[in-house]
Amino acid sequence: MTKDTLIDKLTKHQLNSILKKIEPELRDTIRIYPIAGEEKDIHIGQTKIGGKPDLSETQVWPTESVVEKKKRFWLFGKSTEEIRVETLAFIAQINLEEIAPFDTENVLPEKGILYFFYWVYSDICKVIFYEKNVKALKRTDFPEDLKETSKFKASAIQVAKEISFPYMESKVYNKFTDQEQDKFWGKINEEIIINKLLGYSDNIQGEMESECEGVFNHSEGDELERIAKNWILLLQIDSNEENKMMWGDCGRLYFWIRREDLINRRFENVKVVVQCH
Repeated sequence: MTKDTLIDKLTKHQLNSILKKIEPELRDTIRIYPIAGEEKDIHIGQTKIGGKPDLSETQVWPTESVVEKKKRFWLFGKSTEEIRVETLAFIAQINLEEIAPFDTENVLPEKGILYFFYWVYSDICKVIFYEKNVKALKRTDFPEDLKETSKFKASAIQVAKEISFPYMESKVYNKFTDQEQDKFWGKINEEIIINKLLGYSDNIQGEMESECEGVFNHSEGDELERIAKNWILLLQIDSNEENKMMWGDCGRLYFWIRREDLINRRFENVKVVVQCH
């Protein structure tokens, strides 16, 4: 949603009083709209969701070593540990040169590719920043051991600069009357499928910043505000049947990064959270 669209909706529903209450809290976001089509029609290195990544010859499809405990039924039931290697699912690649004109805060690198990989239904992800020649990339087939549930259909994308709103439990909504809140969530902010870079996350189950920080008691007040300032939503990917992506019960994937890590391009420190209904 653009700011002009917001104003039009508020006027239509006689909610102009809301604008001055929420306007100072709005954040720019980069919306990503999937475009249905065939992967062969997506150029190498182009921004896309799902499908097969375009990697260089020196890049290896990411995997993760997972420790699994197994209980023996002899020797007094002692358990043993086995290490297995899991191949991560490819979620998206972002061509940063394509995105740069929409990055109003200039926090993302201006060039290169960001690759997002994820071990489905876990808290394991890998985000890779490729800074070299995009012309050296080639489309890479799925590894033989990649599960079918981790192979997604490709979509090209359309990008737009829009605005985003604080999540539902934010204190900014304390300024709203009950009637304003009902209309705002029922008539104004009614979008369902939302893929985006930066801006506010569209939470399903509550705030995530304290979880990313490693504080699981869900901080509140000043402590939460302090923690939230440390974390930036890097990418949000929604469930979408066209891409064959379904995160739990129509959930979303959220990739988070500390502000200082983003500034210093330490994408190995990205954390992922999945929320669903």
